[in-house]
Amino acid sequence: MRTKWLILLLTVCFCSYAQQENKSQMALTSAFGATNHKDFCYQFEISYHYMGHPFLGIGGGIGFCGILSDHLPAGYSENGIWTSWCLNKEYKYINQLYLRPSLIFRSPALTQIKGKYGLHFQAEPGIQLLIPYSSVKIDYIDDEAYINSERISSNKGNWCFWNIKSGIFIKNDDFSFGLGYIISNLDVYSNRRTMKIANSSFSEFYPKSKLVHNAFIYFGVSF
Repeated sequence: MRTKWLILLLTVCFCSYAQQENKSQMALTSAFGATNHKDFCYQFEISYHYMGHPFLGIGGGIGFCGILSDHLPAGYSENGIWTSWCLNKEYKYINQLYLRPSLIFRSPALTQIKGKYGLHFQAEPGIQLLIPYSSVKIDYIDDEAYINSERISSNKGNWCFWNIKSGIFIKNDDFSFGLGYIISNLDVYSNRRTMKIANSSFSEFYPKSKLVHNAFIYFGVSF
């Protein structure tokens, strides 16, 4: 009997909270950081979450992530047609689209600012899903003269990664602003490491990332 009353009480509290606050939240996140190999990385994301409770939301985002590095696969060959090959410089930097379903866990206001804004801690664990396909252009060279180019591709790399975003947020009923930290095991080199040219594997040129660390800026609108 007590369990039924407890469930009823929690349901009433949940509904009352849901009626007091805007339930939909759109946000834009910009993040910049580095991998464990000190390669510069970045991401931009627009997201939507349904806040069924002021402290709990479900939704996801679509974003664009990339990495700037000096890794440029190249090699030599003695096949009699060309003497060397090199990744086309337009593909030196890696950029990918992703989807990120996630949950929002928000604390009650830690303090009030001017009576209008609440200071909250917020955590947003999610799964980062990349497009499971990548292609690049390879330039073939005979001594110093360019001969031809070829496109190669792969879909054998990892494409699903975990991602946790957490930080401090200032919000009222309509707007929110946050600063924080993102940690993930995102590996944008994954597909490329499975590519091969002649007797050379791209895994020789691309390091395996362990963790990616980003600082982020967040701006959200509730409605």
